[in-house]
Formats: sequence, structure tokens, C-alpha cells
Amino acid sequence: MLGKAFDDQVVLDLAGALTGAQTATPYPGIGLNLVVFGGYLRGQPRQEELTRVSARFADPVTTAPRYRMLALGQDPPDAGVVPAESVGGTHHGPLVPLAAERWLVSPSGLGELAAHLRPPMRLGGVELADGRCVLGVLCEPTAAEHGTDVTAWGCWRAYLRHLSTQRPSARPATPV
Repeated sequence: MLGKAFDDQVVLDLAGALTGAQTATPYPGIGLNLVVFGGYLRGQPRQEELTRVSARFADPVTTAPRYRMLALGQDPPDAGVVPAESVGGTHHGPLVPLAAERWLVSPSGLGELAAHLRPPMRLGGVELADGRCVLGVLCEPTAAEHGTDVTAWGCWRAYLRHLSTQRPSARPATPV
């Protein structure tokens, strides 16, 4: 079987599907680590931007508890994550580890993704709970100042589940 550069795991998955012999572990981490939140998570509206550049889901991760997650008021809803120290005093509440996903992307795929990131998103360093610092899709702090702080949920999907239970006119509450 043949595949594009950096699509080794895809070729292995197809070969496994054809032969019935799946590999026990994914192909070694070929590519660059990229941590994503909000609309970029699997099953969310912006995941297509990752798959378009042949990014491959690696695993779920959590951040160090030093970031704020903010609902940006877009349609569909999306999250912006910023270092807590970069937003003013309008966001309060505890800092908790945030649920995220680590994807692997080729250098050329990362360049294409970066070139097409829609404002207010940007690339920047993210500290993970295990101490690693990796590249992630973050939000410009100036845009985040106008968002609703949803950090206390710790997970974008948990916040979306909360929204699905609210009446359209209800204001988002802080979880207990």
C-alpha cells in the first residue's frame, strides 16, 4: 500500500482492516504535537480543519491548571483558551486542569493550519499536567476578555452539555 507523506498510520490502519491484523499500538509519533480545545476536538465543528491537513488524533491530555477557557459567543459556540495571567480581572474562579486533545501533524500540515487559523485563534505554548510544553491552538487574550469564563467546567464538552439543558434566554451558570 502507498500513502502520502506522514500518513503512515492511515496506511497501517487500512492494511489492518484488509488483513484483520491491527497493530497493538499506534505508529510511533511521527509529526509535531498540537494540543487543541473547543471546536477543534473530535466531533466538533472545526475538527475538519485538522483532518484536512492530515492531522492524526494521538490521545486526550489535560493542561496544567493555569489557563482560562472562555466561550467566545460564536455560532456554533467555540472556546478560546488563554493563560490566566493574560486576561484581566473580569474572569474569576478557580483554575482547573482543562481537558484537551493531542494531535500529530506534519510540519507542512502545521504550516497550512497556521496559515488558515481564523481570528482570534493563534498558536502558542501550552503546559500540560505532566509538565511537557507543547504547541497548542490558543486564543488572543484581547478577544477572550469579552468571552464567558467556562473554566470551572474543565472541559468544553461538559460546558456544551450544560448549554443543551438551558433555555435559550437562560444565562450560563457556574458549576458547583
